Amino acid sequence: ARGLVQRESDPADRRGVRVVLTPAGRTRVDAALADLVEREQDVLAVLGADQQRELTALLRSLLGSFVDPAQSREK
Repeated sequence: ARGLVQRESDPADRRGVRVVLTPAGRTRVDAALADLVEREQDVLAVLGADQQRELTALLRSLLGSFVDPAQSREK
C-alpha cells in the first residue's frame, strides 16, 4: 500500500512470485541503514580503539558460531 515493494514473476519458475523493492523502498532502506550506521558510531564512540578491536573480535567469535555451530562447541 505504501509503494515500497512490488511483486514480480520469478523468471526461473513461472509459478513463483518474487517481492522486490521499488525505488521508493530502496530509498527508505538506504536511509534506515544510514541512520543505523550513525547510531552505531555514536554507541561505539565511548570505547577506545583497543576496546573497539576487542569488541569486534568477540562479536566475530559469536557470529561464527551461528555460521558454523561446530565452532562454538570446539571452544
